[in-house]
Amino acid sequence: MASSLEEELHCQICLDVFKNPVILPCSHSFCYDCLSSWWTSKAIRECPVCKEKHFNADITALPSNLVLRKLCEAFVQQRAKDAATPVCSLHSEKLKLFCLDHQEPVCLVCQASKAHSHHTFKPIDEAAQDYREELKEAIAQLKKKEKQCALFHAKWDCLDKHIEIQASQTEAQVKERFAKLHEFLRNEEKDRLGALREEKALKKSKISKVIRFISKEMQSLKETIKATEKELVAGDVLFLTKCKAVVERVDSYPTWEEPHIGAGALIDEAKHLSNLDFNVWMKMKDTVIYSPVILDPNTAGSRLVLSDNLTAVSIGKSTQELPENPERLSYYCVLGSEGFTHGSHTWEAEVKNNQNWTLGVATVSGQQGVASLAQIWRLCYCEGTYSAETKTGHFTFLSLKKQPQKIQVNLYIEQGKLSFCDAETQTHLCTFTDTFTGNKLYPYMFTEDGTPLKIVQRKVYVTIK
Repeated sequence: MASSLEEELHCQICLDVFKNPVILPCSHSFCYDCLSSWWTSKAIRECPVCKEKHFNADITALPSNLVLRKLCEAFVQQRAKDAATPVCSLHSEKLKLFCLDHQEPVCLVCQASKAHSHHTFKPIDEAAQDYREELKEAIAQLKKKEKQCALFHAKWDCLDKHIEIQASQTEAQVKERFAKLHEFLRNEEKDRLGALREEKALKKSKISKVIRFISKEMQSLKETIKATEKELVAGDVLFLTKCKAVVERVDSYPTWEEPHIGAGALIDEAKHLSNLDFNVWMKMKDTVIYSPVILDPNTAGSRLVLSDNLTAVSIGKSTQELPENPERLSYYCVLGSEGFTHGSHTWEAEVKNNQNWTLGVATVSGQQGVASLAQIWRLCYCEGTYSAETKTGHFTFLSLKKQPQKIQVNLYIEQGKLSFCDAETQTHLCTFTDTFTGNKLYPYMFTEDGTPLKIVQRKVYVTIK
Protein backbone atom coordinates (compact mmCIF):
# COMPACT_ATOMS: atom_id res chain seq x y z
CA MET A 1 0.00 0.00 0.00
CA ALA A 2 2.83 2.33 0.87
CA SER A 3 4.43 1.55 -2.48
CA SER A 4 1.15 2.35 -4.30
CA LEU A 5 0.85 5.66 -2.44
CA GLU A 6 4.42 6.54 -3.33
CA GLU A 7 3.64 5.86 -7.04
CA GLU A 8 0.63 8.18 -6.88
CA LEU A 9 2.86 10.93 -5.57
CA HIS A 10 5.25 10.70 -8.53
CA CYS A 11 5.16 13.02 -11.53
CA GLN A 12 4.69 11.05 -14.77
CA ILE A 13 7.25 13.24 -16.55
CA CYS A 14 10.24 13.30 -14.13
CA LEU A 15 9.15 10.13 -12.28
CA ASP A 16 10.00 11.78 -8.96
CA VAL A 17 7.88 13.16 -6.16
CA PHE A 18 5.89 16.20 -7.25
CA LYS A 19 7.50 19.59 -6.84
CA ASN A 20 5.10 22.56 -7.06
CA PRO A 21 2.40 20.50 -8.85
CA VAL A 22 -0.14 22.15 -11.20
CA ILE A 23 -3.40 20.57 -12.41
CA LEU A 24 -4.66 20.41 -16.02
CA PRO A 25 -8.33 20.66 -16.98
CA CYS A 26 -8.20 16.92 -17.61
CA SER A 27 -7.49 16.48 -13.87
CA HIS A 28 -3.92 15.19 -14.33
CA SER A 29 -1.16 16.86 -12.30
CA PHE A 30 2.50 17.47 -13.16
CA CYS A 31 5.45 19.42 -11.77
CA TYR A 32 5.26 23.02 -13.00
CA ASP A 33 8.83 22.92 -14.36
CA CYS A 34 8.34 19.48 -15.93
CA LEU A 35 5.12 20.48 -17.78
CA SER A 36 6.69 23.77 -18.90
CA SER A 37 9.67 21.90 -20.42
CA TRP A 38 7.38 19.28 -21.98
CA TRP A 39 5.18 21.81 -23.72
CA THR A 40 8.19 23.83 -24.87
CA SER A 41 9.53 20.79 -26.75
CA LYS A 42 6.14 19.90 -28.30
CA ALA A 43 4.31 21.59 -31.14
CA ILE A 44 0.88 20.87 -29.61
CA ARG A 45 0.00 21.41 -25.95
CA GLU A 46 -1.49 18.12 -24.79
CA CYS A 47 -1.64 16.10 -21.56
CA PRO A 48 1.44 13.80 -21.33
CA VAL A 49 -0.82 11.05 -19.90
CA CYS A 50 -4.24 11.16 -21.63
CA LYS A 51 -3.10 13.19 -24.68
CA GLU A 52 -6.04 15.59 -24.35
CA LYS A 53 -5.41 18.77 -26.31
CA HIS A 54 -5.19 22.08 -24.41
CA PHE A 55 -4.64 24.63 -27.17
CA ASN A 56 -5.53 27.69 -25.17
CA ALA A 57 -3.94 26.57 -21.88
CA ASP A 58 -1.47 29.09 -20.32
CA ILE A 59 1.15 27.35 -18.17
CA THR A 60 1.35 30.36 -15.87
CA ALA A 61 -2.42 30.36 -15.34
CA LEU A 62 -2.74 26.71 -14.39
CA PRO A 63 -3.93 26.28 -10.76
CA SER A 64 -1.60 24.73 -8.18
CA ASN A 65 -2.64 21.42 -6.71
CA LEU A 66 -2.26 22.50 -3.07
CA VAL A 67 -3.49 19.26 -1.53
CA LEU A 68 -1.09 17.20 -3.60
CA ARG A 69 1.78 19.58 -2.82
CA LYS A 70 1.21 19.25 0.95
CA LEU A 71 0.98 15.47 0.65
CA CYS A 72 4.26 15.39 -1.26
CA GLU A 73 6.02 17.63 1.25
CA ALA A 74 4.83 15.45 4.15
CA PHE A 75 5.88 12.32 2.26
CA VAL A 76 9.38 13.71 1.61
CA GLN A 77 9.79 14.67 5.25
CA GLN A 78 8.66 11.25 6.49
CA ARG A 79 10.92 9.51 3.99
CA ALA A 80 13.89 11.55 5.19
CA LYS A 81 12.96 10.74 8.78
CA ASP A 82 12.63 7.04 8.01
CA ALA A 83 15.96 7.07 6.20
CA ALA A 84 17.64 8.65 9.25
CA THR A 85 16.00 6.21 11.70
CA PRO A 86 18.32 3.28 12.46
CA VAL A 87 16.97 -0.26 12.19
CA CYS A 88 17.69 -3.40 14.15
CA SER A 89 21.04 -4.84 13.15
CA LEU A 90 19.70 -8.39 13.67
CA HIS A 91 16.27 -8.20 12.03
CA SER A 92 16.39 -5.04 9.90
CA GLU A 93 13.15 -3.93 11.55
CA LYS A 94 12.36 -0.50 12.96
CA LEU A 95 13.42 0.01 16.56
CA LYS A 96 10.07 0.68 18.25
CA LEU A 97 10.79 -0.46 21.82
CA PHE A 98 13.37 0.27 24.52
CA CYS A 99 14.60 -2.58 26.73
CA LEU A 100 14.96 -1.20 30.26
CA ASP A 101 17.01 -4.20 31.35
CA HIS A 102 19.62 -3.94 28.58
CA GLN A 103 19.18 -0.17 28.20
CA GLU A 104 19.00 -0.39 24.41
CA PRO A 105 16.46 0.13 21.58
CA VAL A 106 15.01 -3.11 20.12
CA CYS A 107 12.54 -4.14 17.43
CA LEU A 108 9.34 -6.17 17.87
CA VAL A 109 11.14 -9.36 16.86
CA CYS A 110 13.79 -8.76 19.54
CA GLN A 111 11.02 -8.39 22.16
CA ALA A 112 9.83 -11.91 21.44
CA SER A 113 13.33 -13.38 21.31
CA LYS A 114 14.96 -15.43 24.04
CA ALA A 115 17.63 -12.76 24.56
CA HIS A 116 15.00 -10.40 26.01
CA SER A 117 12.84 -12.93 27.81
CA HIS A 118 11.03 -11.50 30.87
CA HIS A 119 12.50 -8.03 30.21
CA THR A 120 10.65 -4.77 30.68
CA PHE A 121 10.01 -2.62 27.64
CA LYS A 122 8.75 0.85 26.90
CA PRO A 123 7.70 2.39 23.61
CA ILE A 124 10.68 4.10 22.09
CA ASP A 125 9.05 7.56 22.22
CA GLU A 126 8.06 7.18 25.91
CA ALA A 127 11.54 5.99 26.87
CA ALA A 128 13.10 8.82 24.89
CA GLN A 129 10.83 11.34 26.62
CA ASP A 130 11.68 9.93 30.08
CA TYR A 131 15.39 10.08 29.41
CA ARG A 132 15.08 13.54 27.87
CA GLU A 133 13.44 14.79 31.09
CA GLU A 134 16.16 13.12 33.11
CA LEU A 135 18.85 14.67 30.94
CA LYS A 136 17.16 18.09 31.14
CA GLU A 137 17.33 17.83 34.93
CA ALA A 138 20.99 16.87 34.73
CA ILE A 139 21.63 19.82 32.38
CA ALA A 140 19.81 22.12 34.83
CA GLN A 141 22.13 20.92 37.59
CA LEU A 142 25.13 21.51 35.34
CA LYS A 143 23.90 25.04 34.59
CA LYS A 144 23.65 25.70 38.34
CA LYS A 145 27.22 24.48 38.71
CA GLU A 146 28.22 26.67 35.76
CA LYS A 147 26.71 29.73 37.49
CA GLN A 148 28.47 28.76 40.70
CA CYS A 149 31.74 28.40 38.79
CA ALA A 150 31.14 31.84 37.25
CA LEU A 151 30.73 33.29 40.75
CA PHE A 152 33.90 31.51 41.88
CA HIS A 153 35.74 32.80 38.82
CA ALA A 154 34.58 36.36 39.48
CA LYS A 155 35.62 36.05 43.13
CA TRP A 156 39.11 34.77 42.32
CA ASP A 157 39.49 37.22 39.43
CA CYS A 158 38.64 40.03 41.85
CA LEU A 159 41.26 38.64 44.24
CA ASP A 160 43.86 38.50 41.47
CA LYS A 161 43.17 42.09 40.38
CA HIS A 162 43.20 43.34 43.98
CA ILE A 163 46.60 41.71 44.55
CA GLU A 164 47.90 43.50 41.45
CA ILE A 165 46.56 46.84 42.77
CA GLN A 166 47.97 46.18 46.25
CA ALA A 167 51.39 45.27 44.89
CA SER A 168 51.48 48.34 42.63
CA GLN A 169 50.42 50.73 45.40
CA THR A 170 52.77 49.18 47.95
CA GLU A 171 55.69 49.27 45.50
CA ALA A 172 55.04 52.97 44.84
CA GLN A 173 55.00 53.73 48.57
CA VAL A 174 58.15 51.69 49.23
CA LYS A 175 59.96 53.53 46.44
CA GLU A 176 58.74 56.88 47.75
CA ARG A 177 59.94 56.17 51.28
CA PHE A 178 63.31 54.85 50.16
CA ALA A 179 63.67 57.89 47.90
CA LYS A 180 63.32 60.09 51.00
CA LEU A 181 65.89 57.98 52.85
CA HIS A 182 68.24 58.16 49.87
CA GLU A 183 67.76 61.93 49.69
CA PHE A 184 68.57 62.22 53.40
CA LEU A 185 71.72 60.13 52.96
CA ARG A 186 72.76 62.11 49.89
CA ASN A 187 72.34 65.36 51.82
CA GLU A 188 74.35 63.93 54.73
CA GLU A 189 77.08 62.82 52.34
CA LYS A 190 77.10 66.27 50.77
CA ASP A 191 77.40 67.95 54.18
CA ARG A 192 80.14 65.59 55.36
CA LEU A 193 82.19 65.97 52.20
CA GLY A 194 81.63 69.74 52.31
CA ALA A 195 83.04 69.90 55.86
CA LEU A 196 86.02 67.78 54.78
CA ARG A 197 86.73 70.01 51.77
CA GLU A 198 86.38 73.15 53.91
CA GLU A 199 88.92 71.83 56.43
CA LYS A 200 91.22 70.78 53.62
CA ALA A 201 91.09 74.26 52.03
CA LEU A 202 91.73 76.02 55.37
CA LYS A 203 94.71 73.88 56.33
CA LYS A 204 96.22 73.89 52.87
CA SER A 205 95.97 77.70 52.89
CA LYS A 206 98.04 77.88 56.08
CA ILE A 207 100.59 75.43 54.69
CA SER A 208 100.80 77.42 51.44
CA LYS A 209 101.74 80.61 53.33
CA VAL A 210 104.64 78.81 55.08
CA ILE A 211 105.77 77.26 51.81
CA ARG A 212 105.76 80.67 50.11
CA PHE A 213 107.82 82.15 52.98
CA ILE A 214 110.39 79.31 52.80
CA SER A 215 110.57 79.60 49.00
CA LYS A 216 111.30 83.35 49.32
CA GLU A 217 114.11 82.69 51.80
CA MET A 218 115.55 80.01 49.55
CA GLN A 219 115.63 82.44 46.63
CA SER A 220 117.41 85.07 48.76
CA LEU A 221 119.99 82.52 49.89
CA LYS A 222 120.63 81.42 46.33
CA GLU A 223 121.25 84.99 45.22
CA THR A 224 123.64 85.64 48.15
CA ILE A 225 125.55 82.41 47.52
CA LYS A 226 125.84 83.18 43.83
CA ALA A 227 127.15 86.68 44.45
CA THR A 228 129.67 85.44 47.03
CA GLU A 229 130.93 82.65 44.78
CA LYS A 230 131.49 85.25 42.05
CA GLU A 231 133.83 87.16 44.36
CA LEU A 232 135.86 83.97 44.90
CA VAL A 233 137.04 83.82 41.31
CA ALA A 234 138.22 87.45 41.19
CA GLY A 235 141.96 88.29 41.13
CA ASP A 236 143.86 88.22 44.39
CA VAL A 237 144.25 91.98 44.73
CA LEU A 238 140.61 92.61 43.80
CA PHE A 239 139.41 89.71 46.02
CA LEU A 240 141.38 90.98 48.99
CA THR A 241 140.12 94.50 48.39
CA LYS A 242 136.45 93.29 48.61
CA CYS A 243 136.94 90.35 50.94
CA LYS A 244 136.21 92.22 54.14
CA ALA A 245 132.90 93.62 52.77
CA VAL A 246 131.88 90.22 51.38
CA VAL A 247 132.59 88.46 54.69
CA GLU A 248 130.63 91.11 56.59
CA ARG A 249 127.70 90.71 54.20
CA VAL A 250 127.69 86.92 54.61
CA ASP A 251 128.04 87.13 58.39
CA SER A 252 125.31 89.70 58.65
CA TYR A 253 122.76 87.52 56.73
CA PRO A 254 119.80 87.10 59.07
CA THR A 255 119.31 83.74 60.65
CA TRP A 256 115.78 82.18 60.86
CA GLU A 257 114.23 79.07 62.28
CA GLU A 258 111.94 76.59 60.64
CA PRO A 259 108.26 77.61 61.08
CA HIS A 260 106.61 75.68 63.90
CA ILE A 261 104.15 72.95 62.87
CA GLY A 262 101.33 73.46 65.35
CA ALA A 263 98.86 70.81 66.52
CA GLY A 264 95.96 70.16 64.18
CA ALA A 265 97.85 70.89 61.03
CA LEU A 266 96.65 67.67 59.39
CA ILE A 267 93.14 66.62 58.39
CA ASP A 268 91.19 65.41 61.40
CA GLU A 269 90.24 62.06 59.91
CA ALA A 270 88.84 60.81 63.18
CA LYS A 271 86.37 63.69 63.30
CA HIS A 272 85.03 62.83 59.86
CA LEU A 273 85.08 59.04 60.15
CA SER A 274 84.46 58.41 63.81
CA ASN A 275 81.16 56.44 64.19
CA LEU A 276 80.11 57.84 60.85
CA ASP A 277 77.34 55.26 60.29
CA PHE A 278 76.07 55.62 63.84
CA ASN A 279 76.07 59.42 63.80
CA VAL A 280 74.22 59.51 60.48
CA TRP A 281 71.74 56.96 61.80
CA MET A 282 71.21 59.05 64.94
CA LYS A 283 70.37 62.06 62.79
CA MET A 284 68.12 59.93 60.60
CA LYS A 285 66.38 58.68 63.75
CA ASP A 286 65.12 62.17 64.41
CA THR A 287 63.30 62.11 61.07
CA VAL A 288 61.77 58.66 61.64
CA ILE A 289 58.64 57.99 63.65
CA TYR A 290 57.42 54.67 65.03
CA SER A 291 53.85 53.44 65.20
CA PRO A 292 53.10 50.84 67.90
CA VAL A 293 50.08 49.65 65.87
CA ILE A 294 49.88 49.23 62.11
CA LEU A 295 46.40 48.60 60.73
CA ASP A 296 45.86 45.62 58.45
CA PRO A 297 44.02 46.70 55.25
CA ASN A 298 43.13 43.06 54.52
CA THR A 299 40.83 43.10 57.58
CA ALA A 300 39.27 46.50 56.91
CA GLY A 301 35.55 46.63 56.12
CA SER A 302 34.48 47.79 52.70
CA ARG A 303 33.27 51.18 53.99
CA LEU A 304 36.60 52.09 55.61
CA VAL A 305 39.47 54.09 54.13
CA LEU A 306 43.00 53.70 55.55
CA SER A 307 45.81 56.24 55.31
CA ASP A 308 48.86 55.47 53.18
CA ASN A 309 50.99 54.72 56.24
CA LEU A 310 48.22 52.46 57.67
CA THR A 311 47.92 54.37 60.95
CA ALA A 312 44.58 56.18 60.43
CA VAL A 313 41.07 55.05 59.47
CA SER A 314 37.84 56.83 58.55
CA ILE A 315 34.54 56.07 56.87
CA GLY A 316 34.51 56.41 53.09
CA LYS A 317 31.89 58.02 50.88
CA SER A 318 30.83 54.69 49.35
CA THR A 319 31.30 50.96 49.67
CA GLN A 320 34.45 49.66 48.01
CA GLU A 321 34.58 46.51 45.89
CA LEU A 322 37.00 44.35 47.86
CA PRO A 323 37.79 40.64 47.53
CA GLU A 324 36.11 38.24 49.95
CA ASN A 325 39.34 37.16 51.62
CA PRO A 326 39.07 35.17 54.89
CA GLU A 327 40.46 38.03 57.05
CA ARG A 328 37.88 40.61 55.89
CA LEU A 329 35.57 41.95 58.62
CA SER A 330 32.26 43.82 58.47
CA TYR A 331 31.76 47.32 57.03
CA TYR A 332 33.21 49.48 59.81
CA CYS A 333 35.89 47.36 61.58
CA VAL A 334 39.64 47.01 61.17
CA LEU A 335 42.29 45.13 63.16
CA GLY A 336 45.95 45.74 63.83
CA SER A 337 48.37 43.79 61.67
CA GLU A 338 50.09 42.18 64.68
CA GLY A 339 48.37 40.09 67.33
CA PHE A 340 49.72 39.87 70.87
CA THR A 341 49.99 36.65 72.89
CA HIS A 342 52.07 37.81 75.85
CA GLY A 343 53.67 40.84 77.47
CA SER A 344 52.53 44.42 78.00
CA HIS A 345 51.51 46.69 75.14
CA THR A 346 50.51 50.35 75.03
CA TRP A 347 49.29 52.56 72.23
CA GLU A 348 47.39 55.81 71.85
CA ALA A 349 44.68 56.89 69.40
CA GLU A 350 43.69 60.43 68.53
CA VAL A 351 39.87 60.62 68.60
CA LYS A 352 39.16 64.36 68.59
CA ASN A 353 36.30 65.55 66.35
CA ASN A 354 35.27 61.94 65.61
CA GLN A 355 31.68 61.45 66.80
CA ASN A 356 31.40 57.68 66.46
CA TRP A 357 34.37 55.49 67.36
CA THR A 358 35.37 52.33 69.21
CA LEU A 359 38.80 51.28 70.51
CA GLY A 360 39.87 48.03 72.12
CA VAL A 361 41.20 44.54 71.49
CA ALA A 362 39.57 41.49 69.93
CA THR A 363 40.12 37.82 69.27
CA VAL A 364 39.33 36.34 65.86
CA SER A 365 37.74 33.05 64.90
CA GLY A 366 37.88 31.87 61.32
CA GLN A 367 35.12 29.37 60.64
CA GLN A 368 34.70 27.99 57.11
CA GLY A 369 37.13 30.57 55.80
CA VAL A 370 35.16 33.58 57.11
CA ALA A 371 36.62 35.93 59.74
CA SER A 372 34.51 36.90 62.74
CA LEU A 373 35.25 38.53 66.07
CA ALA A 374 35.09 35.90 68.79
CA GLN A 375 35.42 38.39 71.65
CA ILE A 376 35.81 42.15 71.98
CA TRP A 377 36.75 44.39 74.89
CA ARG A 378 36.13 47.97 73.85
CA LEU A 379 35.60 51.58 74.83
CA CYS A 380 32.87 53.19 72.70
CA TYR A 381 31.82 56.75 71.98
CA CYS A 382 28.72 57.76 70.05
CA GLU A 383 27.60 61.38 69.88
CA GLY A 384 28.40 62.32 73.45
CA THR A 385 27.84 58.95 75.17
CA TYR A 386 30.70 56.76 76.43
CA SER A 387 30.37 53.09 77.28
CA ALA A 388 32.52 50.06 78.08
CA GLU A 389 31.35 46.93 76.28
CA THR A 390 32.19 43.30 75.55
CA LYS A 391 30.68 41.02 72.94
CA THR A 392 29.42 38.69 75.67
CA GLY A 393 27.07 41.34 77.03
CA HIS A 394 29.02 43.36 79.58
CA PHE A 395 27.85 46.97 79.15
CA THR A 396 28.53 50.01 81.32
CA PHE A 397 27.77 53.69 80.65
CA LEU A 398 30.63 56.02 81.57
CA SER A 399 30.31 59.57 82.87
CA LEU A 400 33.31 61.69 81.92
CA LYS A 401 33.88 65.28 83.05
CA LYS A 402 36.10 66.07 80.08
CA GLN A 403 36.01 64.73 76.55
CA PRO A 404 39.42 63.11 75.83
CA GLN A 405 41.27 64.08 72.67
CA LYS A 406 43.58 61.07 72.84
CA ILE A 407 42.86 57.65 74.33
CA GLN A 408 45.64 55.47 75.74
CA VAL A 409 45.13 51.70 75.62
CA ASN A 410 47.13 49.57 78.08
CA LEU A 411 47.11 45.80 77.67
CA TYR A 412 48.70 43.50 80.27
CA ILE A 413 48.14 39.98 79.00
CA GLU A 414 49.61 37.91 81.84
CA GLN A 415 47.81 40.08 84.44
CA GLY A 416 44.55 39.78 82.50
CA LYS A 417 44.03 43.52 82.43
CA LEU A 418 42.97 45.98 79.74
CA SER A 419 42.63 49.64 80.73
CA PHE A 420 41.77 52.90 78.97
CA CYS A 421 42.75 56.41 80.07
CA ASP A 422 42.92 59.98 78.83
CA ALA A 423 46.38 60.09 77.25
CA GLU A 424 46.88 63.79 78.01
CA THR A 425 45.76 63.83 81.67
CA GLN A 426 46.23 60.13 82.49
CA THR A 427 42.68 60.13 83.87
CA HIS A 428 41.45 56.55 84.21
CA LEU A 429 38.37 55.78 82.08
CA CYS A 430 37.65 52.07 82.48
CA THR A 431 39.33 48.68 83.00
CA PHE A 432 38.48 45.13 81.88
CA THR A 433 39.77 42.06 83.70
CA ASP A 434 39.65 38.73 81.90
CA THR A 435 41.73 35.71 80.95
CA PHE A 436 43.69 36.92 77.93
CA THR A 437 46.30 34.16 77.71
CA GLY A 438 45.83 31.47 75.08
CA ASN A 439 44.34 33.76 72.46
CA LYS A 440 45.99 36.18 70.05
CA LEU A 441 44.72 39.68 70.84
CA TYR A 442 44.50 42.23 68.02
CA PRO A 443 44.12 46.00 68.38
CA TYR A 444 40.56 46.80 67.27
CA MET A 445 39.15 50.02 65.77
CA PHE A 446 35.65 50.91 64.58
CA THR A 447 34.28 54.14 63.16
CA GLU A 448 31.29 55.49 61.27
CA ASP A 449 32.69 59.01 60.99
CA GLY A 450 34.58 60.73 58.20
CA THR A 451 37.08 62.23 60.67
CA PRO A 452 40.07 59.85 60.90
CA LEU A 453 40.93 57.87 64.00
CA LYS A 454 44.73 58.07 64.19
CA ILE A 455 47.27 55.90 65.94
CA VAL A 456 49.62 58.33 67.70
CA GLN A 457 53.13 57.81 66.42
CA ARG A 458 56.16 57.91 68.68
CA LYS A 459 59.68 59.29 68.47
CA VAL A 460 62.58 56.86 68.64
CA TYR A 461 65.08 57.05 71.51
CA VAL A 462 68.40 55.17 71.70
CA THR A 463 70.31 54.17 74.80
CA ILE A 464 73.99 53.18 74.44
CA LYS A 465 75.28 50.58 76.88
